[in-house]
Amino acid sequence: MPLLATARTITAEPGELAASAPGSLSDAQLVITGTINAADLDRLTSELPAGSSLDLSAVNIAAYDGGIVGVACSRAPADALPPYILAGLRSETLVLPASLKTIGEGALLDAAITSVEIPAGVVEIGDAAFAGCRSLTTVTFADGSAVDAIPTRCFDGDAQLTTVSLPDGLGSIGSRAFAGCNSLTSLEFPATLVAIADEAFAASGLESLDLARCHSLRRIGTRAWAECTALATATLPAGAMLGGEAIFMGCPLLTAVSLPAKATSIPALTLAGASSLPSLSLPEGVDSIGVLALAHASAVRTLALPASLRHIDSGAFEECTGLEHIDASALENVPTLGDEVWSGVICGDVTLRATADTEQAFLDALQWQDFSIVTSGITSIPAADNTGDDVAAEVCGSFNSAILTISSDIPVTQVTVYSLDGAALEIKPSTPQLILSADTSALGGRVMIVTVALRGHLKPVTLKLLRR
Repeated sequence: MPLLATARTITAEPGELAASAPGSLSDAQLVITGTINAADLDRLTSELPAGSSLDLSAVNIAAYDGGIVGVACSRAPADALPPYILAGLRSETLVLPASLKTIGEGALLDAAITSVEIPAGVVEIGDAAFAGCRSLTTVTFADGSAVDAIPTRCFDGDAQLTTVSLPDGLGSIGSRAFAGCNSLTSLEFPATLVAIADEAFAASGLESLDLARCHSLRRIGTRAWAECTALATATLPAGAMLGGEAIFMGCPLLTAVSLPAKATSIPALTLAGASSLPSLSLPEGVDSIGVLALAHASAVRTLALPASLRHIDSGAFEECTGLEHIDASALENVPTLGDEVWSGVICGDVTLRATADTEQAFLDALQWQDFSIVTSGITSIPAADNTGDDVAAEVCGSFNSAILTISSDIPVTQVTVYSLDGAALEIKPSTPQLILSADTSALGGRVMIVTVALRGHLKPVTLKLLRR
């Protein structure tokens, strides 16, 4: 920051500012050079007026060993801002010493500064160092920054913070580091990131989240982005572990989320309240879905269950009222369920696609049996049976009581339903239909063989369906 022509410059020795006469440091623009210590910093905090400018760029900070200054500082190393030493600083502008190595816990807590650049030589920042800086809008880490961790509560509650440039070598972001930064709408994460702690961005203003290039990221803590009410899209890296609960809880505008490909579980409350999410792709290795994991995700229409899934815990899909289709065709075994997994869902209106091998198991299982269960009914029509091109037809069939519904992406010319006792029912629409319904109550038994003739194809599709 260029020095103002009207600024007053003081070249100091350690303790000189602390011993100066009352009111001698009340300048609107002040430039300090030379060497100062913790006692001098304490004096600057108490004397500088609101809205003032303080330039410490050319200052060296000496070690301190003396009477208590600041909150409780009696000893401090050289090249360090001691804990809480500038807490409550009323200066609007502050330039930190270029020689600075350490910023102590709460060093600038509740300061009135509007921007700050962390010098390249700083290697450590203490907890809550810049927390509660309600006017802080911009944070920059100088090129070549050695900082590898943003500590706990570092910028917690900095409601005006809009711009942050994170250091290239950053490895971790501590708990509540950016919590409550509700003006922070975007942030570029360095590829070196390894861990994001609990509530690191809770109630922040992030609108999008892209961690795809953070291949080293492994740990994501509890409620990391909870209550981010503006968050619309989120992409997590393939290797990250969803170690904490409620990672995206209370994100009502979330419309797209990419979960880690190597995740083995969806923890409790992960996407609870994601009421704008239209669909969710569960990673192939997921074996469990936690308590209330997708509760109130009311826009989810389709859900595909991975082959690895073994258990869904209580209330996991509570109030998922938009659910229309569950694809369980990859499963070899029916997952166990906790209590009221589908509370608030009208299961009879939801189609669950099973296989011939799992259909009866789903029909026999509590909670699962409440769905409209059908077998997959997907058949490929061989090239020899049509025009010579490879053509695939998707034909689905389901029963609601005695009413059979057939749907196809190729118009249906005829449907024939056979019961196991040899009776048959033929349905032939006046014109080919993509969706066809018929009452089969005249046929006895539960197991039905259904053949579906398609326009332009010689060979019909055959389905085995169970009538409920």
